[in-house]
Amino acid sequence: MFAFFIPTMSAMRAWIRASTVITFSYTIILLVLMIKEGKTNSAKNSYEIPGSKVGKVFNGFGAISAIVACNTTGVLPEIQSTLREPAVKNMRKAIGLQYSLGLVFYYGVSIVGYWAYGSEVSEYLPKELKGPNWIKVLINLAVFLQTIVSQHMYVTPIHETLDTNFLQLEESIHSKENIKRRIFLRFAFFAGNTFVVTALPFMGNFVNLFGSLALIPVTFVFPSMIFLKVSL
Repeated sequence: MFAFFIPTMSAMRAWIRASTVITFSYTIILLVLMIKEGKTNSAKNSYEIPGSKVGKVFNGFGAISAIVACNTTGVLPEIQSTLREPAVKNMRKAIGLQYSLGLVFYYGVSIVGYWAYGSEVSEYLPKELKGPNWIKVLINLAVFLQTIVSQHMYVTPIHETLDTNFLQLEESIHSKENIKRRIFLRFAFFAGNTFVVTALPFMGNFVNLFGSLALIPVTFVFPSMIFLKVSL
């Protein structure tokens, strides 16, 4: 429904602001609750990493791949900063903000969650909370809303490409024919996504694989090759 009523990136301006506020709000609340619970749980927690040496090595590489996959969001503000002069200065500001303030929250939640609940902590930290039910509901609702907006931002270019190719461009985007076509395109897209996710139950491992094969070379190897090519 959200993808249907917000069909373009330009229509997301207010939603992106709301998503930012929601993200900071539930992250701060989650940090406060985890610190509070960690003060009573930390003495009973086990921080030993289970598994064999080989398993630990592969899990370590998988974690690195997952970190790289999740941190590629820094590319978005960098690209957006090129729309205004001076592009280089704006890009540096955007990247500096992403990898300073952004990482404080990103790694802060991970480190505090590990300290508060030990090595057996759930991948979804709100699941570990033992506070009042209304706080759990509030945090899960905030996560749900933020996920809708953030994921829609990533797939909007795909939606716009499909709309450009399959909608009748000579008519209004809200015409009856274009509305029917847009409903079909959105349904087909999300049905395909749902099928892939269902067919790949180990989604975490898939993210690690994707990060290791695609994003690590693009993030670390390719920029180094460009630098060496320009320098020589």
